[in-house]
Amino acid sequence: MQEIIVVGSETMVGHNWLKGSKIHDPEGSHEVSVVGLPLNAPASRLQEIIRESNSRKPGTSIVRRVVHCGGAGENGWAIGTCTPFISTRHVSDWARTCHEQHLPMTLISSDAIFTGPWMFHPENSESVCPSPAATHLRELEAAVLDASAGHLVVRTHPFGWHHEKGWLEQSLRALSKQSPIDMETTRHASPIYVRDLISMIQRAWAGGLSGIYHISGAERISCAQFIHRLAQVFHLEAHRMRPLHPLEVRISRFAAGETSLQTRKIRRALGISMPMFMDSLYALREEAEAQNFLNQEMIAA
Repeated sequence: MQEIIVVGSETMVGHNWLKGSKIHDPEGSHEVSVVGLPLNAPASRLQEIIRESNSRKPGTSIVRRVVHCGGAGENGWAIGTCTPFISTRHVSDWARTCHEQHLPMTLISSDAIFTGPWMFHPENSESVCPSPAATHLRELEAAVLDASAGHLVVRTHPFGWHHEKGWLEQSLRALSKQSPIDMETTRHASPIYVRDLISMIQRAWAGGLSGIYHISGAERISCAQFIHRLAQVFHLEAHRMRPLHPLEVRISRFAAGETSLQTRKIRRALGISMPMFMDSLYALREEAEAQNFLNQEMIAA
């Protein structure tokens, strides 16, 4: 059995990757096990795993590739306004170590590196957000691609189940209790269900893609629209929403403006279409029902 190492198992993306702890290899017929490491795990841990593998069977390594959730294992609306704590050097060490071990690495990055006034940003968009957090994320991307042109950087805006303090769970709890919800009305993105994101990244691997790609949902919606539609799918009310901040602040604040992504590059490369938002929300609810989430007090509907 081969392994995919996911660095950032405590993030929302990492958590959901680990939920499918054994997945079908999109590049072959092997069964692949997903192994999680904390976000602050040093790159030397990869070398230890490879040494342990070689000690059992000399000349072979069970590690197939590495996914690093960086500072963007959540969507931009959930990350907040602080600079992601993981350092550029840390991500660079992982990227260089992967290259030295002839392993491809995928960095999960964020749409929040961008801002308005333009919408549906292509990969080479120059409408970047000047905030420290967004600048830091761009530095992480550059560090990964400087280490190897064969690595993959995925900018995205994922949503999915995480834990009781997760952004999605807290939003549903507030809706179920009819608590006031502070809403950034200037925020627009193209959200994607995390399970769809993971599936598309695996298809990108099978297609041998490298460099920067945008993987997001097909629709551009505001944060307020997200909450309203979330309430609709979970049969809740969304009346107590309080708008925050005037339009003028969107240029400089992290993830506070227009971050929707253009996905033409990935769609043409793989011959795929991107998921519609309501379809993703219904899939989210089906996952919750299948795993009995809805009976938990934290998001009881």
